[in-house]
Amino acid sequence: MQVYRELLSRADGVIICTSEYIKGVPGVLKNALEWLVSSAELYTKPVAVITASCDGENTHQALQLNLSMLNANVFDGGALLISGANNKLNEYGEFVKTRLIPH
Repeated sequence: MQVYRELLSRADGVIICTSEYIKGVPGVLKNALEWLVSSAELYTKPVAVITASCDGENTHQALQLNLSMLNANVFDGGALLISGANNKLNEYGEFVKTRLIPH
């Protein structure tokens, strides 16, 4: 855990990209954020959030709420929801025909 916190402390910013799991933040990611509650590694640090999933709206909102509780700075234009991600991949796993919804 110390290495995790040190890496976050030294980072100029953080990009979090996730999918949705049962209409929420995947447990491993939620747990990783919860380990930071008693510390200041994300305090005012610029954070970009990308949610790419079948729907993703609930996860996208929940993740931003979790980050706000950690006083992370999800800056204006730093949140992106890609709904229907499973239908927007080509045979190489690259996104195509994407209508991006900034949040």
